[in-house]
Amino acid sequence: MEGKRDLSDVVLLLTIFGVINTNKGLWGKILSVIQLVRLIVVLTGCIVCNVSVYLTGIKDSVPRFGIFCTFGIITSLQATHFWLERHGITETVFNLKSLVLKRNEPKHKMLFKRLSKLGWLAICGLTSTFLIILFFYFIVPLFYDTYLAIFTDSIETFSLPIPYDGILGTKHPRRSLLYYSIVIYISIWVHCSALASLGYFTLLYIFVAYMCCEMRIMSENISDWGELWKQFGTTNETISSLKTIIRDHQELLRLATGLRDALGLPSLVYSILGPMNITLHSYTILVLIEKDFTLLVINIVALITWVYALLFCCVVGEILQMQSLKFYESLCEIPWYEMPSSIRRELNLIMFYSIKPVAIHYKGYGYLNLHLFMEVMSTIS
Repeated sequence: MEGKRDLSDVVLLLTIFGVINTNKGLWGKILSVIQLVRLIVVLTGCIVCNVSVYLTGIKDSVPRFGIFCTFGIITSLQATHFWLERHGITETVFNLKSLVLKRNEPKHKMLFKRLSKLGWLAICGLTSTFLIILFFYFIVPLFYDTYLAIFTDSIETFSLPIPYDGILGTKHPRRSLLYYSIVIYISIWVHCSALASLGYFTLLYIFVAYMCCEMRIMSENISDWGELWKQFGTTNETISSLKTIIRDHQELLRLATGLRDALGLPSLVYSILGPMNITLHSYTILVLIEKDFTLLVINIVALITWVYALLFCCVVGEILQMQSLKFYESLCEIPWYEMPSSIRRELNLIMFYSIKPVAIHYKGYGYLNLHLFMEVMSTIS
C-alpha cells in the first residue's frame, strides 16, 4: 500500500476520523453536524464513564474500568482539539499537498512511494489492532449474550467489564431496555473515541513520513546546488535555483508550524497521561495476580498497548528530528564560506531557522522523542 500524491486518501481518512471536513454545500454541513454529534458523544461518554466509576467506588472500579477512564480523557481532549483546530489542520494538509505535487522527478516519486508505504502500513496495522480489540470486547460478548437470552434459561447478562455499575446500581444486572441502552451507548462512545485516536495517529504517521520525504529531497537539492555553484559560480541559474530552495524552505517552515499546532497538544496529553496509565495498569496487574484472570488479561493488553503507542509516537518524533538535523548538515557541507556575501546572507537565514530541529511539542513542553520515552520508563521503574 502506498499513498496518493494528491493526498486524496489522507483527506478521506481524516474526514472519516472526524479531523477535517473539506466538503462544501449541503453535504459539508451535514458532515459537520455528524462530526459535532460524534464530539458530543465522546465528551458525554467520558463524563458518564467517570461518574459511574465514582459512584461504584474508585478503589473497586479502577482495576475493572481504569482503561475506560484514561482512554476517555485522552480521546476527549484529542477530539475537542481537532474540532477547534479543524480549519488549520485542513490548511496544513493542502499546503503539504501542494509541496508534494511539485516533486515530479522519478527519484522523488520513488522516495515518496517508499516513505508513504511505511506510513500507511503503520496506520493499517494500528487500525486493525483497534478493530480486533473492539470486536472481541464488545461485538462478540453482545452476540454471546443474545445467544444466552434466546437458547438458555440464563437471566444474568454476559459482557466483559464496562462501566455501567454506578448507573444501574449492581454488578450483575438483568436484561432490560435500560441495560442494553447503556451497553450500546458505551459501545458507540468507545468506537467514536477510537476514531478520534486513530485520527491523531494518522496525522502523526502521515505528516511525519511526508515531511521527512520533503526534507530529504531538500537536502539533496541543497547538495546539488552546492555542486552547481562549484562548477559555475554565481550565475542566473544558481541564483534561480537558490530562490526555489528558499521558497521550498519557507513552505516547510509553515508545515512545521501547522504540524505543531495540529499535534502539539494531543502529544502533550500522551506525555502526561501515558506514564500515569502505564503505572496504573502495572499496579493493577500486580494486585490482580491469582484473583481475576479476565481482568488480568485486559490490563496486560492495555499495558502493552499504552507502552507500544507511546514508544511508537516517540520513535516517529525522533525520526522527524533526525531528518531535520540531516537537512541542517547538508547546509553545512556546501562551501558557503567561499560564496559572495549576498548568497551567504540567504543561506545564513536558512541555517538560522534550521539549526533547531523540527520537533512535535506544545509551546516548548512535551517534546515527542526517545528522550521522553526514556524519562517515562525511568520514572515508572
